[in-house]
Amino acid sequence: MKFIKSFKYKISKDFAYTLLGNIFYAGINFISLALIARFLGPYQFGDFSLLYAILSMIVIIIDFGMGVSVVKFSSEFYSQKKFEEFRGLFSISFKIKLYISILVFIIGIVSSQLISTVILNNANLTIPLILVFIGGIGLSLFDFMKLYFQSKQEFGKYSLYLIISASLQFILIILISNFFFLNLLNSIFIFCLIPFILFFVMLVLIDKSIIFSNVKAQNYKKILNFNIYIIISSLCAMLYNRIDLFFLNSLLSNNSVGLYSAAYQTAIMITLLTNSISFILLPKISSLLKPKEIRDAYKNILKYFSLVYLIIIPIAFITPFLMIFLYGIEYSQSISIFQILIFSIGLSIIINPLSILIYKVNKPYIITITLLCEIIFIILFEPLFIHLFYEYGVVYINIITHVIALTVNIAYLYYRLYINDSDLEESLKLI
Repeated sequence: MKFIKSFKYKISKDFAYTLLGNIFYAGINFISLALIARFLGPYQFGDFSLLYAILSMIVIIIDFGMGVSVVKFSSEFYSQKKFEEFRGLFSISFKIKLYISILVFIIGIVSSQLISTVILNNANLTIPLILVFIGGIGLSLFDFMKLYFQSKQEFGKYSLYLIISASLQFILIILISNFFFLNLLNSIFIFCLIPFILFFVMLVLIDKSIIFSNVKAQNYKKILNFNIYIIISSLCAMLYNRIDLFFLNSLLSNNSVGLYSAAYQTAIMITLLTNSISFILLPKISSLLKPKEIRDAYKNILKYFSLVYLIIIPIAFITPFLMIFLYGIEYSQSISIFQILIFSIGLSIIINPLSILIYKVNKPYIITITLLCEIIFIILFEPLFIHLFYEYGVVYINIITHVIALTVNIAYLYYRLYINDSDLEESLKLI
């Protein structure tokens, strides 16, 4: 219980800030997406969901796996008052993001017509797709500021940042839907514009040395080597979370994409509580150096997060009424999809914190290998499952892969912490 006691007050306060920000941000985003779904209808919302999926994929590609690595190591630097190293790591990661952003933007603009025609099966999506590639840069810069607040454990500022972002997006949607006409193009525009604005506002307010420090990449060579596994994991996670939409679009229809997306967006709301805890745990667990503290964290995650998973299950029988109210009767087919999805997505409540522990013991390749196996499984079997079970095929695959990930995380950490623990203390030292 030493881990819990030593962080009890700080985690409680930080959790309150983070949970408030995440609930507000995700809640307002959920309502915003529900309004867009209602205005566009299942078919056009299918197009929007595909574009929104590509937007999130662009952000992951530009991130280049730096998100987890930056928070992990900068938290260690900051907790040990190594402020020069802290600023240097942020500076080099920002430059990497900027270079990749420019490269992705150029490739995206050149290939947008090909993507819209071949992958999205709709040449009319070329212009919105170009906007998505522009917005991806802004959203990546927005996420960079989130990393800054997370690494410094300034969770109050982080929450305020999220609240302002979600509020501005919601206000724009209301204004456009009331005074103009909410369509696919201006819906995408809203989600692309606000992150740009907030990034430049925050750039004026924060310590600019975290961006403009003169550092040499070789000083962070070991960290960048660690990051290779995070890059692969991030790309696998990107495919894992979005490939289902593209399979549905190719094998069924945009209408199926819209119905599944509505259910999925509702189901992921249940992870707000534990995602907030995971957000706090990443920098805090990263600052731990003793094997006993890691073992205590492992036991408490399994104990308390499994309990939370059992508590959220009844939501499957309550939320459907809210879905009809928000989305409209056109989305009634989404209810049964949601009721199955909640059992699957709910497992991430346990999986995510366990993954943080695996990163802490500097074994990121375990996450990478697991995700690669999941992706291979999806590519091989998801088309067959869709053919047999239609939209529900995606849901069944989701359940299988989540169970695989949970099993691997529990088994490996038990092995690493209790069986093969001879060099555990050495592996926990700051790189």
